[in-house]
Amino acid sequence: MNNWNENRKSKEFEQKLKLELYNSIQSDLPNLERGIQETEKKRQSAQIILDYFDEDMEYHDSLRFHFSSAIGWWNIDLKSAAYETAKTYGLHFLDDDTTRILLADVYERHLPFIHKLEQRQQDYSNFNVTPVLTEHFDIIPIGLNREMVTHNYETLKNDKRYRTILKTNIQKREFDLLFYNNLLDVLLDIQARIGKEINESN
Repeated sequence: MNNWNENRKSKEFEQKLKLELYNSIQSDLPNLERGIQETEKKRQSAQIILDYFDEDMEYHDSLRFHFSSAIGWWNIDLKSAAYETAKTYGLHFLDDDTTRILLADVYERHLPFIHKLEQRQQDYSNFNVTPVLTEHFDIIPIGLNREMVTHNYETLKNDKRYRTILKTNIQKREFDLLFYNNLLDVLLDIQARIGKEINESN
């Protein structure tokens, strides 16, 4: 009888762990989806500015937004508490080997890589981007959807360093998009797998 009670308690706790993992992923999905949308906007902004320069187009006030958007990036912040709790207990409670492998891959490999990318981006911005921007703009904004006003559009257009920053940021955002879209697909797959196990256990 005692063994039966202990086994029942273990199953209930394992079901609770699965539900926490499922809900944790669910809460991360909107941030990741928005990150993909915002990253694409930033890539587009950098390209729009380059197009203005390359086609020798006259200055337009709409560029104020793109000047700001083009230098930004989106930080992805996945919540790892549910995974850490599950890892401490042991991922053996998940029935499917693939689910365990994918889950560990996201939180043991992808998440540290995301943090490393963010630090590299911050360092690049501090040491390479900001010094150029301070020469050409009144204010360097913090946050989303701010505008930047250039001192002299023609001078900015002919600054090769600024063009290099735009081209570099386009490449960085394209890489981010590939990475974030892949991560989104993996998280959706994991969530579906865990959801299936939860339903089968009920």
